[in-house]
Amino acid sequence: SGFRRTTVAMARGVSSSRPGRLARAIAAPLFLAAALVAAFAGGYPASFVPPVSRVPPGTGDLAAAQAGRWRASAEGPPPPPPTARPWREAAAALLAAVLVAASAAPPQAQARDGTVSPPTCVSILNAAVNCPARPSKGGMGNAEAQVKAAQAQLAAAEKEEGGAKNGEAEFVAFWQAEVKRLSMTRDYLKGIRSELFGGGQGGSAPSSEASKPARWISRLAIAVPDVEKEVNFWCEAVGMQRYADLPGGGAVVAFGPPGLAEGDEGAFFGVEIRPTLPSPAAGASTALGATKLSFVQVATPSLIRISKVVASGGELIDGYGYYNIRSPGGVDVRAYVDDRRDPVELVALAVPEGAALEQAARGLQELGLQPQGPYKLVSPETQGWMPDLVTGNVLYAGTAGGGAKQTVQVLLLPIKKAAQKSFLDQLPRGPSIVIDENEKYNFGFLDQKEEAETTLSPVKGAGVAVLGPAGASAKLGAAPGSGGDGLLVELRGAEGAA
Repeated sequence: SGFRRTTVAMARGVSSSRPGRLARAIAAPLFLAAALVAAFAGGYPASFVPPVSRVPPGTGDLAAAQAGRWRASAEGPPPPPPTARPWREAAAALLAAVLVAASAAPPQAQARDGTVSPPTCVSILNAAVNCPARPSKGGMGNAEAQVKAAQAQLAAAEKEEGGAKNGEAEFVAFWQAEVKRLSMTRDYLKGIRSELFGGGQGGSAPSSEASKPARWISRLAIAVPDVEKEVNFWCEAVGMQRYADLPGGGAVVAFGPPGLAEGDEGAFFGVEIRPTLPSPAAGASTALGATKLSFVQVATPSLIRISKVVASGGELIDGYGYYNIRSPGGVDVRAYVDDRRDPVELVALAVPEGAALEQAARGLQELGLQPQGPYKLVSPETQGWMPDLVTGNVLYAGTAGGGAKQTVQVLLLPIKKAAQKSFLDQLPRGPSIVIDENEKYNFGFLDQKEEAETTLSPVKGAGVAVLGPAGASAKLGAAPGSGGDGLLVELRGAEGAA
């Protein structure tokens, strides 16, 4: 269960999940090696053994004394020097330390390069009030003013301490990094505006893409029963801010201003949250009718707080080395730690393999998205515990906005047909030594390796919006909230985002 995967027992290799099996596979040979070295060294280091003394005849347990047995005694004389040579003890201790490190949980990394990642709200209580949306204009002027104010405060504090130059400069460093980040985002916004409003060509597009129409993946649209509850989850748990209210009771959340108007910040991927809609009018296209939303992947500069996920109505699906959480409306979010201009990395779509997958791939390319090959880990250190993706997955990117570190991509995942397993496939891989819930070593077996699978978000309606030059308009699929099985992929004109 999800709870078991987040316990210490799982971190020690008890769970049958992929990380648990890996921990057991590593721990078993290391434990055996440590035991052998310890035995070769003449036992464990002396500091691990309680003091003992020989009971002289005529005192205490006479029979035991005459038999020459050893008894623990807190008042006995200091034990004799250990007979094992120091290097042997050091080797045993080193292997024991390696064993502990190998069986421990993965580190909870912190990235936060302030010159790249935007400020997020995952660590702020009541983020809707205390972490408001950032304006698209005026950010640079405010950051420069904050640098001067922080420098003045630092100088005043150091003066009070007799001129000592050892004051804490965290605020100065934060706002200096923010100035650099805003300079980067301003240049990025200028480039993508040039591509989308300047005839489809711009400074950030590779020359080989110049003849292709400008496309930029801009939004995920979802239909949910409770808009406000969903907005609260994306802001409090994921770290976004609320940037717009939509007609009919919807809202737009993002990690930064999602519009393309001139300013210091913009062009962030937005999540459109709308109420459940009635069925669309007859005749709507269903070219991607078999496509479903799998998950949204984000790379946040700091770790998501599970307490805020639960408090905002979300659900923890998995939490070992990364987080797989589910929104109240049924959108699965996979989160790991890394620095990105926009923390949203990709939107994964699931399609049954075969004709439906081929049709979906053609549909994305007809909209102007370009295949990039299979997904590759961006940050192996912080993504190493994420589930493997099924073979045959393909990334699709727009032609505007730069590469994968700058823009959001669409990941097409095949839904594999269930393979018939033989009796041998169900047998364990081999023996192992495991640590149980009582912190004791036991003999166990390694389960068979789990096959990668494509999971589905249970959200009722979802769609992806792609921006093109002004005047572009097309759509594939059924509208989000229609209650049907399809997923909308819509091409919008950039004039609507200005």
